[in-house]
Amino acid sequence: MSPARRRASWSLWWILLAALALPVSAKDEPGKSLQDCPQCPRLVVVPAGRFQMGSEDGEKGRSEGPVHQ
Repeated sequence: MSPARRRASWSLWWILLAALALPVSAKDEPGKSLQDCPQCPRLVVVPAGRFQMGSEDGEKGRSEGPVHQ
């Protein structure tokens, strides 16, 4: 793995850990934004639910695999 790719991978882990460290309570309604520190990314509360992810067969330039829930 290249050094740049390794740094990007660690950056994603730190963002995930920061998101998990933020306290989310029942009063945090969908649409409310949270930020742990001025340098931290701003997170937005989304409602619980399901969504479709992936790309449709034959969609040019997309390789996220088949659409799934």
